[in-house]
Amino acid sequence: MNQTYPIQTGPVYRCPDCGAPAKSILSWWKITAPDNLLNPWGDHLGYLRTGCDDHTHRVVRLGVAVVPVVFPYDAGGQGTTEQCITIIHDALKRLAAEVGPTETDPITRIVYAVLTGELAPLKAVQEIHALSSAFTMSVREPVREEVER
Repeated sequence: MNQTYPIQTGPVYRCPDCGAPAKSILSWWKITAPDNLLNPWGDHLGYLRTGCDDHTHRVVRLGVAVVPVVFPYDAGGQGTTEQCITIIHDALKRLAAEVGPTETDPITRIVYAVLTGELAPLKAVQEIHALSSAFTMSVREPVREEVER
């Protein structure tokens, strides 16, 4: 079953099934094994602990925005790691497209643009490089001219 849940933006979250306030979002890193194949996505995964205690939802998060996701094996079905990664990627794209950056810094804008497909990864690298070059030039010590008197 592929249920589409509404996106929620924090800091207050609710159970998408019953509306009970969430107690917290458990970090993926606190509950996963070191060899889990989804670990590269760990910064964007968590579990929404709800006040109703009957529902715990795996969520994909981007900034303060979260959306619950269901993996194929959650309901006792069969699933592969690739299917789970596709679900995570699709949820991130949805979050980036519907919520957009909550910060206006250039790096955040570039990351969201890549996630939504508006900016090619190579172009993103070029933009980040240009930003780092501009930053390096702005913090470089001024050249001191030798003046003979």
